[in-house]
Amino acid sequence: MLQRTATSSAQRARLILFAAAAMVGLLASVSAANEYEGTYKIMDMFKDGIRVSLPERSAVALSLQQFDEQSYSLSIKAANRLSAHLVVVDTNAADSTNTNHGSGGEGILVKAGPVRSTRMMAPPELQPVERFFAQELETLQRIVLLDGDSCTMDNCKRLKLIGTHMEVLCEQENTVA
Repeated sequence: MLQRTATSSAQRARLILFAAAAMVGLLASVSAANEYEGTYKIMDMFKDGIRVSLPERSAVALSLQQFDEQSYSLSIKAANRLSAHLVVVDTNAADSTNTNHGSGGEGILVKAGPVRSTRMMAPPELQPVERFFAQELETLQRIVLLDGDSCTMDNCKRLKLIGTHMEVLCEQENTVA
């Protein structure tokens, strides 16, 4: 009886490892196919159409990671890391905004959850950036993949995040030629 239990435990352990490996493979294939996923440099931010200044030589980064077809994790790294869970409401949401802050492209409608943040004291030049995202990130409604014709880098991918009172433009160097 004791030997049978040990065999069952070993079989269960193998099944758990197999299931975990299958899940990792499934998540990797979902992530690889996602065109929005990646880490982007924040190039410009607007609140009610007015530019919010980014510090010179700013390395404020936005990371978008897909969990499944219906949800993403969004995080922004300035001095602190701010993050929110996004639920996809519609996957066919073309950019219909009429602004000069990037145009065109396909998009997804999202509903943002509460914003979480680490709590270090940010340097004075990053405080307005962190305050902007702490106040506006929950209003995020749409993520749009923009045409790459106005990129500052070669072979880049551009995103525009649109909320009730905000627009954020981001770029990512595209490593695929």
